Amino acid sequence: MNESSLSIFRIATTGHRFISVDVRLSASIRSVLDRIIQEHANSELHLLCALAEGSDQLVAKIALSYPGIKLIVPLPLSEEEYLMGFASDIGRESFYELMPSAEKVFTLPEQVDHPTAYESLGNYMLDHCEVLLALWNGQYSLRKGGTGEVVKKALKKEKIIYWIYTSNGNKDREVRGVLQKDIGDIEVLGFSI
Repeated sequence: MNESSLSIFRIATTGHRFISVDVRLSASIRSVLDRIIQEHANSELHLLCALAEGSDQLVAKIALSYPGIKLIVPLPLSEEEYLMGFASDIGRESFYELMPSAEKVFTLPEQVDHPTAYESLGNYMLDHCEVLLALWNGQYSLRKGGTGEVVKKALKKEKIIYWIYTSNGNKDREVRGVLQKDIGDIEVLGFSI
């Protein structure tokens, strides 16, 4: 079967910008990707990822270590405006290091403000993916376009969601015990705190 006749299977990623990267978190991401690759061996795999610092960049780096996963980068804002929202030079440098590996980069239509642009990004990713990979603390914040909102919308759309628990930097505490009963139908494959 040649590559042009393969069906496309899209994985979208969402997650916190401020995470602690450790061996368990990376192993959990690999576990999800291994499973998707195994279950969709006859598909061309695309990772929809905006390359925000933190979760997005970690998932992209790991996904690009697999031959055959193509990186598709939808940006919620112009590149310059998007990067102004990054908290660190390291995040911006990582963004620039990952960009040449992208199969496709495009900017979504302009929105009235940044929160609406991020909401539009989440909607685009959910409209174009089969699976959502969420690096998330399980808390539903009221932030428009945030990780919790994307997960909630994915649940409403009955998307397959792989949830890997990770804290949101110093913004939250250990909450796993409370969260799993409230989440609903999400597969939890790994934990990291």
